[in-house]
Amino acid sequence: MDLSTITKLLNSDSVSEIAKKSGTNSNDVQNVISNALPTLLSSLQSNANSKTGASSLSKALDDHASDDISDISSFLKNVDLKDGQKILSHILGSNTNSVQNNISSNTGVSSDSIQTILSSLSPMLLTLLGQEKNSSSSGIDLSSILSGLLGTDTTTTKAATTAKKTTATKNSTTKAASTAKKTTSTKTSTTKAASTAKKTTATKKAATTKAASTAKKTTATKAATTKAATTAKKTTATKKAATTKATSTAKKTTATKKAATTKAASTAKKTTATKKAATTKAATTAKKTTATKTTKSTESTISDGISNVLMSGISSLLKTKK
Repeated sequence: MDLSTITKLLNSDSVSEIAKKSGTNSNDVQNVISNALPTLLSSLQSNANSKTGASSLSKALDDHASDDISDISSFLKNVDLKDGQKILSHILGSNTNSVQNNISSNTGVSSDSIQTILSSLSPMLLTLLGQEKNSSSSGIDLSSILSGLLGTDTTTTKAATTAKKTTATKNSTTKAASTAKKTTSTKTSTTKAASTAKKTTATKKAATTKAASTAKKTTATKAATTKAATTAKKTTATKKAATTKATSTAKKTTATKKAATTKAASTAKKTTATKKAATTKAATTAKKTTATKTTKSTESTISDGISNVLMSGISSLLKTKK
């Protein structure tokens, strides 16, 4: 069995079932499965390479080997996603989120949809591996089955591992020689570093002195700024007080002027009334004077008339006697 065996089982109907569950389309599902299968199988192989992992994986395969996947579409339609998530977590372990994020970056499908797709696929994958394990008559172990699916040979892998170790040993010898050279170079560097350290200390000291001087100047500048701000506040307060006083004086002056104007108006009214009363009194006096003169003139006229009559009567009497 190889990867093509698994992909052939996933026909258009089965892919459509996964697409419905994940809220994606068939193309997205196929892209996610193509990206995920090698990673899932590699993780399973890593588990199979350890004694504990191999035992746990073997039990999981036995538990799912009896599942009926003759109708893949029906199997995927009724698959238990919660069980699938547990299987996925066991396969990928702590790498679950990072694997899903990487597949998301490669395919453009959201991490949540990828989790649903892989949770649908994981039970089917265990069933296929379990059936393959149980059908093997030659006693092929899980690691070999998974290597076959990934297209690798365990013997070749072991040889490659040995070659890597040999190369690593040679590299270690070369590295030791290089380290000895570096040690000698390091001693020279240490002497140079000590000299540099002295220069650095002197530079730091000069910089510290300069910084202290600058800090003093800055403090003095801040004090001057604070003093100027205080003076400005006092000036503002003085101006404000003067303005308030001027406003108060202006109000008092206006009130005084208003009171004087009111008093003058009242005095003018009284003067006018006095003049009017004097005029009325003078007119009355004039009328009385005129009436008195008229009366006296009348009395004088009457008196003169009476005198004339008396004189005329006396004159007539005298003439008669003669």
